Amino acid sequence: MRPNGHARTNGTLPNGGINRPRVNGHGPVHHGNGTTRPEERITSLSRFWTTERNATVNNRIPTPYAKLKRQCLERAVIWEDPDFTPSYKLLPKNKKLQHPIVWLRPHELTPHPRFAGEQPWKVQLEMGLQGDIWLLLALTTLSTTPRLLERNVPLDQTFGSGYCGVFRFRFWQFGQWVEVCVDDRLPVCRGRPVGICCSDPSLNDFWPALMEKAYAKFYGGYDRLNDGSGARALQDLSGGIVQSFKLGAQDRYLTYQVLNSAVPRSSLIVASILPDRERRALKLRHGLVTHSSYDITGLARVRDTGNGSTTIGETPLVRLRGPFGRNQWVGPWSERYVDDHIFFVNLFN
Repeated sequence: MRPNGHARTNGTLPNGGINRPRVNGHGPVHHGNGTTRPEERITSLSRFWTTERNATVNNRIPTPYAKLKRQCLERAVIWEDPDFTPSYKLLPKNKKLQHPIVWLRPHELTPHPRFAGEQPWKVQLEMGLQGDIWLLLALTTLSTTPRLLERNVPLDQTFGSGYCGVFRFRFWQFGQWVEVCVDDRLPVCRGRPVGICCSDPSLNDFWPALMEKAYAKFYGGYDRLNDGSGARALQDLSGGIVQSFKLGAQDRYLTYQVLNSAVPRSSLIVASILPDRERRALKLRHGLVTHSSYDITGLARVRDTGNGSTTIGETPLVRLRGPFGRNQWVGPWSERYVDDHIFFVNLFN
């Protein structure tokens, strides 16, 4: 079994919607919660806004974030999303949960919540009791290129001055950036969000849980995220064109040349081990985990001179970044750990 698949993005950064920048040659940046500027073509909010879903909310048109916030501040109210109300039907079934799930706002969990710290992309994240593993892995991948992730998570949001319970996030759909607004009522079990959250609870950063809620609304519920994939999550977050291929069906040296060309261009490249007959995540004897994602962050060639001074060959190495910490790779070259998450693997093994 070999890792396979890679996703690419050209790494361009929107300029806050100014001059309608383009990403990957596609459509303009989308502004507002499902609406566009007059000069831009109309688009639906997201996959959540299907005909069936709109029927259930009486064809309510999403309100732009700025207008929502202004109305809440003028009326001195905390916003409650009428189109994504707390419901157990939105959550995936999890028999392992032995305690009830309640929906609470961050202020009800900690006296000093914050949206994000000074370096939010360096915070270690965990899946929680029933978070979306593919979204978590995509966030981990994009954290290596902060300018891409800042496009999804506007950092001008806060629980301090101007707080009114509404937060916004952006996802890529049908050639445009779509902005999704959610309130901050989160599913909580035993005082912790049940989805993606910071590994260190003392940080009190709630952007991961709020982003996952917006992503769940994007698809129509938390339960819909269980059928996701790493490629789809990366495309939704980066706006890049996803290409996947199996290493076993490719020429090894051609594969190395493709990777050697893509890495310097800030392409997002992810390797996975996907067995044909097993859909569960299994830890292999060398430490790698199936149905997980490892970021390819660099390449190297090590010359083998044997016992003499003459070069008898080269070993191509791939530098991987994994989500599981030290000892996630115990095979050859495992002693060459860069840190707890980065290690080298022989590409041809």
